[in-house]
Amino acid sequence: MELKIYFRNGPYIKYKSILKLKNNDNIMKQLAIYAAMLLASFMFVNKSQAQQIHVTSKAKKAFAAKFPNAKNIHWGKESPHVFEAEFTLNGTRMSANFDEQGHWKETETPISKREVPNAVMKAMQNNYGKAKLRQAYKVAQPGRIVYEMEIKMGGQNQELVFSSKGAVIHNGGENEENGEKGENDEGSEGGGY
Repeated sequence: MELKIYFRNGPYIKYKSILKLKNNDNIMKQLAIYAAMLLASFMFVNKSQAQQIHVTSKAKKAFAAKFPNAKNIHWGKESPHVFEAEFTLNGTRMSANFDEQGHWKETETPISKREVPNAVMKAMQNNYGKAKLRQAYKVAQPGRIVYEMEIKMGGQNQELVFSSKGAVIHNGGENEENGEKGENDEGSEGGGY
């Protein structure tokens, strides 16, 4: 008996049965062995094909300068040219984005509902009255602070972004033109709406 496993980005792995079973005597034993081999193969392939993120030294240095007391730092990609560091600072889990040159783009910090400015809560209630607030974030960007609200409305999750005065900046993928625009509202990668 022979088992071939094909992978999208590479060759296949072929296993030959080491058990020579007669009839159906130990079929469960053979299936268990094949299942274990298959699982081991997927674990090996996933680990070997995991994308390694190369964070530029400029981004790392800028992060270390801005957040010298950060702990449990994990880097990822926010966009093709922007890195996101998720970390803990003073017991709070947060994230910060830096471009390849080390320019800080934004810092996102979770906040409680009572920490959201009144103007933002009123605007959310007026525009999205039936929405349920799932999580709120204070997002510091160069030159401004915005508030990102994760809501559930009509059974769907949405992300809204408000200025500190309650103007809608971003509504689930559509930019709103009704209100304040900060310096980073247009075309800024990894920070700015």
